[in-house]
Amino acid sequence: YYEFAQMKHSSRAASNYLADVTADGQLRWRKKEVTFNIQSFLSDPNLNTYVFILKQAMHTWMQACDALPVFTEVKDPSNADLRILIGNKQTPAECWTTGVCAYDSEAGELKRVFLKLTPVSLESWFSLCKHEIGHALGLNG
Repeated sequence: YYEFAQMKHSSRAASNYLADVTADGQLRWRKKEVTFNIQSFLSDPNLNTYVFILKQAMHTWMQACDALPVFTEVKDPSNADLRILIGNKQTPAECWTTGVCAYDSEAGELKRVFLKLTPVSLESWFSLCKHEIGHALGLNG
């Protein structure tokens, strides 16, 4: 959690997605392949289903972006550009948060992104994953 806490949070509110997405200096991945790793500290009988749906949301974004970037899973989280943690709420401050995106960037280029996702229900999980992956791709509205 230390690395995650040290990153900048992409939670600023905006009223115009299009203006944010096309603004100069917007964060972007500059490479074609983004590696990812999923870790879980969740004790839930639906964990495999949550992971499957998360990967479906990533695939949906790849289709929408003409496969740029391509998400490729890696076993070692230290080698991942995108580190995803599925877990329970840990602190009182997280009681209203189901998804958090933090990132490390340099000159507008995303270098490493951390997502922390907390399942609320299977019904809302796909929407939550799509939303947070959008932040991981640089959409910060």
